[in-house]
Amino acid sequence: EYVYIFFKGLSPERIQYIEGYYAEQTPEQQFWESNGYRIQRRCPHLKADLTRFGKIEDGVLTCTMHGWQFELATGKCLTSDDRKLYAQHLSEDGTPAAGEEQQEWVRPPAAKCKHCWYVPSKEKKA
Repeated sequence: EYVYIFFKGLSPERIQYIEGYYAEQTPEQQFWESNGYRIQRRCPHLKADLTRFGKIEDGVLTCTMHGWQFELATGKCLTSDDRKLYAQHLSEDGTPAAGEEQQEWVRPPAAKCKHCWYVPSKEKKA
């Protein structure tokens, strides 16, 4: 009965999303480039596609799915203390900028938290 309910709940849209998610798990598609940065493609919060839901203003990337914000220069999350975004500054020719500290990219697990249910206020943490 449980298996039947599971398969009954799979809509064509959900299947397409899952197939797309696993199809893009190649190393070449883990990152995207925007505003002079190479950025990890999936939000560290709940894995939203930042090429679709990411908005960059004044060096801060905002995932518009749940309102999480990340400082591109450091990768620091401005919404939560335990998350970090991989963001690497690029030179004009598209190679990593010289003299910059290289971040190590680690794929963190998705995190459930109170921010999933509302958009955080615009106030920054002290």
